[in-house]
Amino acid sequence: MHFGENLKHYREKAGLTQKDLSSRVYVSQAMIGAIEQEIRLPSLQLSLALAHALGTDVETLAGVDTDM
Repeated sequence: MHFGENLKHYREKAGLTQKDLSSRVYVSQAMIGAIEQEIRLPSLQLSLALAHALGTDVETLAGVDTDM
């Protein structure tokens, strides 16, 4: 999975809409949609905020295998 797919998965798992998540991390709903569609990549700061808002970490959202 890619960042956008993971973001959507964890957002839906948390029961949040794009609008809900966008208000928690102070970006537009369009930005969340663009990230989920892999049109845009979030900055490191936004990645951290998204992970925190979803109760996970950046490595998980990025799909990094930390078992290496």
